[in-house]
Amino acid sequence: NPHSFFSGLNFEKQISSKLSISFNSILSYSLVNNPDNSLVKKFTPLISSSYRLSISNKSIFADDDSLTIQIIQPHRIENGKMALNIPSLADKNGNVAYELQSINLEPSGRQIDIGLDYINKYDENLTFGFSTNFSRDYGHVSKSSIEKAVTITGLFKF
Repeated sequence: NPHSFFSGLNFEKQISSKLSISFNSILSYSLVNNPDNSLVKKFTPLISSSYRLSISNKSIFADDDSLTIQIIQPHRIENGKMALNIPSLADKNGNVAYELQSINLEPSGRQIDIGLDYINKYDENLTFGFSTNFSRDYGHVSKSSIEKAVTITGLFKF
């Protein structure tokens, strides 16, 4: 039975007829009632966040194209713990002992994505685009490698 409070900030600014910038962020605070009859025994308050910064420019190479650069942190738990009752093996009388263990819910890494999107509308019937994304600590798990993805999209009306 969680109770969550969300606070967000959205900002968009058209700097010129071609250039715009946007920023949005969410910060949340969640309280979870301690469950009854469960292996999960207790939660501390959970704090989580996300943000996105985008800069878009139109008419870069053609009249009807756009280029967007983004920096994103997907939703991430910043702070919080839970306590679990971990069962052991039953003794000869069938009794099971439990050990209470505290688990930190904050992940080991902070995923940061840098994206580059380009879309060109060639005419009323053909639109083409591609997107690249580079992720550090994908899934908020600390890693030394960078994840890379490329997506190609198109729209053809006939």
